[in-house]
Amino acid sequence: MNLLAEAERLPASATVNESAASKWMTWSSKLAVPIAVKDGRTLVTLADARALVFLLSTRQLESPHFRLAVRLLDEASKDRLMVPEAGTQLTLALKAEGLI
Repeated sequence: MNLLAEAERLPASATVNESAASKWMTWSSKLAVPIAVKDGRTLVTLADARALVFLLSTRQLESPHFRLAVRLLDEASKDRLMVPEAGTQLTLALKAEGLI
């Protein structure tokens, strides 16, 4: 199951089960550049970014910026070489939504 489908089916209060996710993916990889969000959080790892995605509204998840960001985060969890690109796209998506 991809990250977007997983995010859409979980309640906003869901937490990331890091040990289960790490069996298949490397969500603990650090973003190339930490991202400071307006609510005071700082996204440092792919897991932090994933947790934020779970809190987004359906409208936000359906935006082109976030659709690409979510796809790249999913790819980055499998291929660390994709982490910088995923972080850049996530930053663009967060800016487009006024979250940073």
